[in-house]
Amino acid sequence: TIGTTQSYSLFGYTSARATVSLNGIGLFKEVKADEKGKFIFENFLAPNSIKEFCLTAIDTENRISTPLCVPAPQKYTSRDALGPYLLPPSIEVSNGQALTGEQITITGKTIPGTDVSIALFHEKSQNVAFVTSVYAEQTTDRKKVSASSDGSYTTKVTSNNQETIRLFAQATFHKQKTPKSNTLSIKLISILMNYFERFLLYLRLLLNPNIILIFEILLVLLLVYTRFRGDQFFHKKKKNALMLVKNRLPTRLNYTQLPPSVFE
Repeated sequence: TIGTTQSYSLFGYTSARATVSLNGIGLFKEVKADEKGKFIFENFLAPNSIKEFCLTAIDTENRISTPLCVPAPQKYTSRDALGPYLLPPSIEVSNGQALTGEQITITGKTIPGTDVSIALFHEKSQNVAFVTSVYAEQTTDRKKVSASSDGSYTTKVTSNNQETIRLFAQATFHKQKTPKSNTLSIKLISILMNYFERFLLYLRLLLNPNIILIFEILLVLLLVYTRFRGDQFFHKKKKNALMLVKNRLPTRLNYTQLPPSVFE
């Protein structure tokens, strides 16, 4: 112990070359995992009052794993590093909303060479009057894949049902399971429902108060312009009519200009 701080060391595993951050009260450190996914924080100082360490990994594709928070030992006198701490896999889907029958790709990274289990929770929905979705049935299944030498894994999922699929990944390293990844969801809808949702989106856009205000301003400008052009048109028409009437009036003769023969 040095003053109000204490020296710790800890290690664990994640995907190859991931950036691992260590956070806590008055504490922030970063290290790079090696090609096997191992990382170690050596002899770092933390306040004696610290309650927990939180570890987060960012893989080489900039995907962030779920934070893993572990309690800090109150009395740490061992020369051995704390651990191993297994960090959750990272995960992402190619599309959060798709049409029924369309394939969705699930990808992520975890500890290299491990077995990855992807849990899928199917919530089949039934639309009532195209407005309310009621979950009528829930089923669960799993997909198992193997992580490559850098920890990458991938699989595909598809369904012909209109439903929401919630999923997460979990790896097994030396018979020990990692914490689960972030939970993601995929919404599968029919083509008809897709068009209907687009229509509702456009309708909400048109009913937006800002859009309505813009339409009102444009309408006022149009009315002012029409009135201005109309006044010009009627003024010109009136002027032309007056000129036409004037041209049709009989011309008053100036008798002083007539030749004398007219009076003989």
